Amino acid sequence: MQQIDEFVDELLTQKGVNFADPSIREEIKQNTKQRLEDRINEDVLSRLSTEQAEELANLMDDPSFDEQKLFDYVEGAGVDIDASIQETMNNFRNFYLTGGQQ
Repeated sequence: MQQIDEFVDELLTQKGVNFADPSIREEIKQNTKQRLEDRINEDVLSRLSTEQAEELANLMDDPSFDEQKLFDYVEGAGVDIDASIQETMNNFRNFYLTGGQQ
């Protein structure tokens, strides 16, 4: 997702992550991006009821259940994915730039 890539690039710049070897920065970027995506997924799923989460888990067992179907299900369950992503990104930025000190 380009939005997340740009967000992580901006975070690394704000944090002052610069190395002579671009592969080191790229590795840090990928690790940071994965942590952010994990937090986004956790937040979105935490907004589902227990019953909805169980139903989603069953649907995900189907090999034809793709990312679009996941988004459709979550939105159909009443979760505002965009708001969740934005909130998680803001929280992640605050945590990342302060080193967890808030």
